[in-house]
Amino acid sequence: MNALGGSRTYAGTVPVTMLKVAGVDLLSVGRFAAREGDEVIALENPGEHSYRKLVICEGRIAGAILVARSADAPHVTAAVKDERDVSGIVDALRRGEWKALAGEPVAAR
Repeated sequence: MNALGGSRTYAGTVPVTMLKVAGVDLLSVGRFAAREGDEVIALENPGEHSYRKLVICEGRIAGAILVARSADAPHVTAAVKDERDVSGIVDALRRGEWKALAGEPVAAR
């Protein structure tokens, strides 16, 4: 745009890394290190050898890590890139109902 006479400022992009290590899918998107005031939701399932972590800053998803959770990757990546407000579904996320990030209904508790 600027090469053609425009005057735009690059706003940056959300870093996304997806790879397979020793047959296990790994995804890192956005900011995965928590800062003061952030909420971290980390869930591990030893039976499935899986792990997932969300970093939430001021009610919005700032980043995530997924290990062996490839089914969650599309909606988690979209939520981080959109800086989606998850303040209304934090309890569902804590319970492991991450389908809520894709807009799917979750059980009320």
